[in-house]
Amino acid sequence: MAQHTLFTKEQIKSANQVNLIEFAKSQGYVLENGGRRAYHAEQSGGLYFFKDSNRYFHFSSNTYGGTIDFAMHFCRMIFKKAVAYLLELELPQKAVTSSMKERGQLILPDKAPNYRRVAWYLTQVRRIAPEIVSLLMHEKKLYQQDKTGNCVFVGYDQNGAARYCSMRGTTLNKPFKQDREYSDKSYPFHLCGNPDRKRVYVCESPIDAMSRATIAKLRGQDWKAAHYISLGCL
Repeated sequence: MAQHTLFTKEQIKSANQVNLIEFAKSQGYVLENGGRRAYHAEQSGGLYFFKDSNRYFHFSSNTYGGTIDFAMHFCRMIFKKAVAYLLELELPQKAVTSSMKERGQLILPDKAPNYRRVAWYLTQVRRIAPEIVSLLMHEKKLYQQDKTGNCVFVGYDQNGAARYCSMRGTTLNKPFKQDREYSDKSYPFHLCGNPDRKRVYVCESPIDAMSRATIAKLRGQDWKAAHYISLGCL
């Protein structure tokens, strides 16, 4: 906590509200469209900046964060130097939208005793490779909602806390898609490839990401030769 004592809470908040996208550009990062909700930094090992939350996600290092975190990780600054540097910049601050205000706690749906319906829907109806479904269930990124039988897709932060949750119905004649209340799309559902891989496929939904990995497998390719990120679009 000693590193925080030189700054007030208001100063730290102000530093973290410096527009992360503009800050990244000022540091020489070349950004390209990464989907409806994000920008992608070229030749960055899968570095994405989210348009609506002033946060980033980096696949190669599996790190997330805001503007201060970015300055510390990518500009190699200690906390004190990062805050002081950001406070001195003449860059716009990110407007605080409803999605950036204090969030309530994300409560995940109850889990079903078994995941047979979800496994059937994904492998037989959506034709996702069983290996991929099994892996995601093992990693607790996918499970079956109790009573409804919905697919539940989960995104976690660096500490292993669930921060994003999307649900998809499995009843064929009754489509259902919904994000859980207080979900934060800055912590997206994703499939991790091998750690040394830098290629990233940006997909709209979790099932799209799983489908892209399945296509690679069907082509005889190593699907773990890339990462797959879902931007959480329903």
